Amino acid sequence: MVRRWRRAAALRARDFEALDWEHLAEEVEAMARQRREIKDRLITLLTHLLKLSFEPGEVWRHDSWRNSVIKARSQLSNILEDSTGVFQARVGKSWRRCLSERAKLPRAHPDFR
Repeated sequence: MVRRWRRAAALRARDFEALDWEHLAEEVEAMARQRREIKDRLITLLTHLLKLSFEPGEVWRHDSWRNSVIKARSQLSNILEDSTGVFQARVGKSWRRCLSERAKLPRAHPDFR
């Protein structure tokens, strides 16, 4: 954690000689992975919440969807808790993007609108 603060201080001071470029690149890559993971979890969460709401005839699948919702919420919570705050302010924007992307997915069931 102290290293992160040092890297941040070096970036702010534009002290490029003091930067650990390899670890900085790894952190940027990790942030990109986290972003993709958040997006994937939000799409899963949204999809199964919608299915639970709009496909009442698929009762035999409800337990699976409920479990998926619980798991996705837990995973999202863990990812956001572990993030450095970069994603905290972007959750609303990510949610809107996932809503948009979910609308582009093919319909899983003819009654699913």
